[in-house]
Amino acid sequence: MAPRATLQKTIEKKGGKKAASHNAKVALLQMPVELICKFANSMLSVDKMAFAETCRPIHNSIGVTSFSKDEEEFREEKFEYLARRSRDTHNQWVCEECMCQHDIDPTDTPATPVLNCPVGDLYRSRYNLSLKLIARENYWLGRRHVQLALKYTRLYNEISTGHQQYLTRLMATRIYSESHVFDGMPLYLAARITPRIVEGRFFLKSISEIRQKGQPIDKRLLIGDHICPHQTFWTAEATGDSSISKFSMAIEDAFNKRGHEVCSYCPHCCTDFSVEASRQSLRITIWNDLGTESSALDITWLASVPNPTMASSDLVNEAPGRVRAWYDSVKKDVLA
Repeated sequence: MAPRATLQKTIEKKGGKKAASHNAKVALLQMPVELICKFANSMLSVDKMAFAETCRPIHNSIGVTSFSKDEEEFREEKFEYLARRSRDTHNQWVCEECMCQHDIDPTDTPATPVLNCPVGDLYRSRYNLSLKLIARENYWLGRRHVQLALKYTRLYNEISTGHQQYLTRLMATRIYSESHVFDGMPLYLAARITPRIVEGRFFLKSISEIRQKGQPIDKRLLIGDHICPHQTFWTAEATGDSSISKFSMAIEDAFNKRGHEVCSYCPHCCTDFSVEASRQSLRITIWNDLGTESSALDITWLASVPNPTMASSDLVNEAPGRVRAWYDSVKKDVLA
């Protein structure tokens, strides 16, 4: 067992590499090694692994903790461990595909995605999947973007100017427009997507406005579109009234009450949305709560993205309107 003097000397030499406060370091150095071991043994295994990396004497004192042999538990523990390791690393993010940390690419943003993973694929990967919006072709928000934005916001006063500029790009509002032809008539789409961090959580507001000139807008143009993995628009004729989604019901209501905003939510993920229709336009607004700076298996994130090979989410949303109210509670974007 390493003597306390050796432990103290090593930590002083490292200068508090983990950015612990002076008082915290003093309190640790005053503890007998036996008490440190007792303290470590009371931790969760992933916390103990992270604590063991403080310095070599602590590692030698508390020993090595192994991950669970159960495949599902191993995956959960490994991601929790990586989440702890990456909290103060400015240049790395946790990859769902490799279960390890990769170096950041400062050009990688939701508007211009670059997946810096040797085996990953932005469009056909098992993991690292992007949030899918109605306006998804121009915005590919991945878990890595959420990780880094939350981390850089929390550490804003400690990170470099380059990292601060990268944060600005990650949090930039995306505005774009495009045109299509539907039933021989021109169709125009305008979209505005605005990320926001509120109380350590990542939120997204996206507005899609569709305009059709020459004739009343046709709700059939939305068939097959979705606002989350659980809410896809199908007409009642196609699915039957018993299986119609809340999104489909909101579309139907909006067309029956033109000029009025119809508000709804998804019961299976943290998503609020509203629909408003006029004679020649349709506006869909979506508010997403995408979770905290935590494991890649964060239930809030998993519930929001397609994840066919990862554990399904058991999240139940019993607070309609909460996400919208939380997003709107901050009237302007302020870095913490």
